[in-house]
Amino acid sequence: MNTSLIEILSSVADARRGQAKQYHLANIMLFCIFGLLTGATSYKTLCSFIDERFDMLQAAYPSPMKRAPSPLTLWRILGLVNLVDLEAAFRRHAGQMNLALGGGSGGTVAYDGKAMKGSYDKAAGKKGSQLLRAFASGTQIILGHIAIMAKSNEIPAMQALVRDLGLAGAVSTADAMHCQVKTIAAAKESGGEALLQVKGNQKCLKKACEALPENARPEKTHVETGKIARAPGDAPGRGVQGGQPA
Repeated sequence: MNTSLIEILSSVADARRGQAKQYHLANIMLFCIFGLLTGATSYKTLCSFIDERFDMLQAAYPSPMKRAPSPLTLWRILGLVNLVDLEAAFRRHAGQMNLALGGGSGGTVAYDGKAMKGSYDKAAGKKGSQLLRAFASGTQIILGHIAIMAKSNEIPAMQALVRDLGLAGAVSTADAMHCQVKTIAAAKESGGEALLQVKGNQKCLKKACEALPENARPEKTHVETGKIARAPGDAPGRGVQGGQPA
């Protein structure tokens, strides 16, 4: 039986003191999600969204709240949210949606790193924050995120996320940089498989694949040579630079 998002958000620990809980945490987080989906991108606009629709939101999701919070109050509430608990809640909700839409065992999950928009500051020399996402290709649902540490890269992040999600029967796909023994082992430990690329610059691995006996070769393979076109309409085998053929 599926659990509603408001019930799942209720599992997130509330670190506030008892007398400071006049605003119900699960409701506040849910209302902020609704606000973000409508384009609110700041504490002020989120509070305006909640205030303008407060009666409607309260009718749909009753709580002891008497009014919408102020931007400063909202900042304080969200600043105390346990991010580990919040990620676990989102993963649980995404997993339910994935199963409801026909995903699950045998599905393909693509792992890819993305920089968070607006997280960098060139003037201050601050690098952008990066997240690795697990994307269920069949249902188009993001199943989970994990932060890529500043002095690390996507490789250990994917290995950790594959183990954390534990998607039995899933086929994990990723860029060629993830063609690592530990990454394959993580997928195997979770009861799944890994489909990874082998590039020509991985000479030893490429030679080992070419040297496999016929009975050990995969049933299906795909080989591409030369540079791969990056823009629609580019000729196969040609690279592009700055929007023009290189």
